[in-house]
Amino acid sequence: MQKIFSLVLIVLLVAIVGCKKESSSNPTNPNTPASNLYGSGSISFTADSLGNFNFSGTWTGASVGTSGTAVESLKGQSGSTYAAIINAYTWHSSTNWDHAMLEITSDGTPITTSTYTAGDGLTFTFTKGGTSAASGSNVFVLSGGSCQVTSYSSSGMKGTISGTATRYSDNATVSITNGTFDVTFGTYTM
Repeated sequence: MQKIFSLVLIVLLVAIVGCKKESSSNPTNPNTPASNLYGSGSISFTADSLGNFNFSGTWTGASVGTSGTAVESLKGQSGSTYAAIINAYTWHSSTNWDHAMLEITSDGTPITTSTYTAGDGLTFTFTKGGTSAASGSNVFVLSGGSCQVTSYSSSGMKGTISGTATRYSDNATVSITNGTFDVTFGTYTM
């Protein structure tokens, strides 16, 4: 049941984060996105036979749903809960993409350089060859493992991730190795 709740939460976060409207920093051209509104950076990892995942770049409205790669990184606070999210896509076409989302949450304590474990402050999911945000057949969820945040500031974070991910549809598992991330947070506030 916890896996289903986690997947639903992740799909909702992807929909909310991926569909928000950009505001412009250019008053003469409202279609120009604000500088670093959604952040930038990189996240990469290896998932056994699924191969290497490498995401890098800057998230802009123009990059969503087209060919190419984009990385969004945001941080925020709601009451006493703190969150930092990395949302990354590589589009092979508008109907075929790879996706990764790393979310770190902390209740009562700001996020800092520390180790966060799967199910206890860390959610990590990825999709290989996805066709829709609601498609569970290619979605993997980190079921065991950890994320080490090695650097954290108001402007960004760096770290590593490793563990075991379980495919939502059939409980098949893959090992996550060589996972790294290095992002600059966007100015958009969650």
